[in-house]
Amino acid sequence: MRRAGTVTAWAGVLMVLACALYAGAAPVVAWAAVALRIAAALAHAFAEVMSQAGGWGLSFELADPRAPGAYQGVFSMGFNLGAMAAPIVVTAALGLGLVGWALLAAVFAASALGTTLIAWRSAKALGAADGRVSTA
Repeated sequence: MRRAGTVTAWAGVLMVLACALYAGAAPVVAWAAVALRIAAALAHAFAEVMSQAGGWGLSFELADPRAPGAYQGVFSMGFNLGAMAAPIVVTAALGLGLVGWALLAAVFAASALGTTLIAWRSAKALGAADGRVSTA
């Protein structure tokens, strides 16, 4: 769980970086804008992959062993609700320009931090319940 939380934290860092790079592409000359957008797209792609890896790990590790199907259903519903709201939120944010990119970066950072804290606390609680001490 700690590793999944850490991976999610790094995904958040990459998404914040991607937002900064996307925003920085607006006021520069064309060749620089292209370079910034390519870098942003790479950071974004790696963030998505890492986020999915962390989420996948947490979705199984945090599931109640007595009802894993129910947990997976709720987990998937949360993901799908986010996917449903994303086009509206991103479109509204982009309409705000630099402020919108900053708001998106803040949302990504807060989400990653919250998920990471949940993962780390859960790992610590499970380690204490099993009589183990988590040092990682």
